[in-house]
Amino acid sequence: YLSKFSSSTALTNSQIFDNGNIGVKTASPTYDFSVNGISSATRFMTDEAGSHSYYESRRNGVRDFQMDNVGGDFWFYNGSAYSFFIQKNTGNVGINTGGAASRPLHVVGAARITGSAGTGTSVMLRDANGDVSNATLGAGLSLSGGTLSSTATGTVGGTGTAGKVAYWSGT
Repeated sequence: YLSKFSSSTALTNSQIFDNGNIGVKTASPTYDFSVNGISSATRFMTDEAGSHSYYESRRNGVRDFQMDNVGGDFWFYNGSAYSFFIQKNTGNVGINTGGAASRPLHVVGAARITGSAGTGTSVMLRDANGDVSNATLGAGLSLSGGTLSSTATGTVGGTGTAGKVAYWSGT
């Protein structure tokens, strides 16, 4: 311990330890700077010589989450995997991609979009690579007011049961 004044005339042990660690409300800091309790800062900064700096939060000694700056890219670690990623140069966002974001928004897994208003005006399709884009409707098909319509004419022959959906049997 380094000494500190506890009154105008008395010296006691401080929370600065001779192993180089500084502790606030802890008698056994395990890191360079350890805080036990709620803290507040108007600015938090890391400045490391390498290409990787991070902020880590632990609960009961176990990493709960971590925010990383890796070469200027922003990563969010949720305690078991990197789940969110922003590329510095492109601004692309990856969710559950493990770090790749080949499109402005790249999501691995199911996604939901809510809060949109209005009537559907386009049909979206996903290709074999997972890329989503507007579908091109073929001749005789139109989409208006959220309804897909066919203007094609013709007849289909065959027999069937009333109230059942017809399907092509291949013969």
